[in-house]
Formats: sequence, C-alpha cells, structure tokens
Amino acid sequence: MLTASDIMTSPVVSIAPNALIEHALEKMLHHDVSGLPVVERDNRLVGVISEFDTLMLLDPRQEEYSPVAPVAHFMSTDVLTIDADAPVTDVASVFLRHPVRRLPVVRDGRLVGIVSRGDMIAIVRDHRRTMASLPWSDAVAPLTSPAETQSVTPEA
Repeated sequence: MLTASDIMTSPVVSIAPNALIEHALEKMLHHDVSGLPVVERDNRLVGVISEFDTLMLLDPRQEEYSPVAPVAHFMSTDVLTIDADAPVTDVASVFLRHPVRRLPVVRDGRLVGIVSRGDMIAIVRDHRRTMASLPWSDAVAPLTSPAETQSVTPEA
C-alpha cells in the first residue's frame, strides 16, 4: 500500500515563526512554492504561511505592517496534516474535502515531508497508466460489482 511518506517531498523548505515576513516572501519566490510550513527548532509544526496569507500585506487597512514583522503574525495556525503512514487514498480524501494546495506530512507531531496536489496528479497518472496496461476485465474489476458486469440485451 502506497503511503504519504512514499510520495512526500523531503526535506521540506520551511521557516521559523520568528523569521521576518520578508524572508518568507523571498524564500517562497526563490523555491517557487506557494507556501511554507512554519516549524519550531525541533521541527514541530506550528503553522503555515501561504501565498493567500501574504495577500493581507497588500490590504490598505493593514495598519500593523512592518518589514520586521514575524511570520507568526501572518501564518495560519489551523493546519491540516496527514500522518506519514496514512494511505494515499486518505491523502486524496483530504485534498477532495478541503481547498488546500499542500499537506504537511507529520510523524509524532514533527514535520517529515509535504505532499502537494501536483504530487497527487502524478499518482493519478501512474495509476491510470497501470490500469490501461491491464486486460480490460482486470482493469474494470475493482471499479464494478458483480451485478454491474452482467451483460444487458438491447431492446428491439
């Protein structure tokens, strides 16, 4: 069974909560990522700073903006995660139920990797290629019940 740890990217580009927001912006642009997990020194996940979170820097009502503001001031702390040993089907379920682009992978509360929607697209492609290489009856068998595989005689 394929798990989150099998498909995750590791090591993860991350940032500390006390890092400057300007550093986070530079890091996101440099690594061409849309968000960064925010971790403490022990790699404990405490939040995520996403491109969406950084948009508040453009809000004219943002009175507290300062170039020396910490990432913790802007990050989201209600972060969805997936356990490293979770099956890929669980990862897909999270992406289907929630509008997130990335899913931090944790083991014992510590960040060990990240799975993106792009990683999942590769899994879908590989699965479809595998199914296409099987004889038709073997490829559709997991998708149908015995009742659904019975032939139907067209009406005259």
